[in-house]
Amino acid sequence: MEPKAGNNINLLGARASNAGDAFHEIWAMRKALELLDPGSRLVCLTVEGISAASSGKNNRSWHGVDCALLYGESDEGPFDQIKIVQLKYSPTAPEKMWALGR
Repeated sequence: MEPKAGNNINLLGARASNAGDAFHEIWAMRKALELLDPGSRLVCLTVEGISAASSGKNNRSWHGVDCALLYGESDEGPFDQIKIVQLKYSPTAPEKMWALGR
């Protein structure tokens, strides 16, 4: 049986995928606003991958990264901290935290 919302909307397939895409875009946009805050240490944000130069690796293993947040003094590096963010969203349980076990 397919999960349904209260108004009988199918929550699988393209509709669920689009909800996840919208969540990713809004999350990244909100995080990008921190780049405008002069007090923020966030100096660079990547979406859908991280460059080999930023990761310190010369391979393709970083292409699946949803977002990377790079912190430091300059967007040219070196970076004090790099946070790799994998975003998950479920339209069937939007308030529930996602865990690897789910």
